[in-house]
Amino acid sequence: MSDTKENLKRWSQAWAQATLTIEEEKKARLRDPDYHRKTMELFGDMFDYVVENSIPSTTSGMIEMQRYFMKLRPVDV
Repeated sequence: MSDTKENLKRWSQAWAQATLTIEEEKKARLRDPDYHRKTMELFGDMFDYVVENSIPSTTSGMIEMQRYFMKLRPVDV
C-alpha cells in the first residue's frame, strides 16, 4: 500500500474506528459488576509468584542513588 492521500485517509479512518471500538470494549468491561473480582483472579497468580520468589532488599536504595549522583557530579567541583 502506497502513501497516497487516499490510502492515508483510509488508514486514519480505520484507526479512528478501532479507537472507538477499543473504548467501547473498555467501558463495557468497567461496567461489569464482577470487574474487580475477575481482574484480581487474572492477576492473582502473578501476585503469588512475586511474593513467593522475591528477594527482600537489604537497603532502601539510597546508597545506590547516591552512587549515581556521584557519577553525575561535575568534575571541577
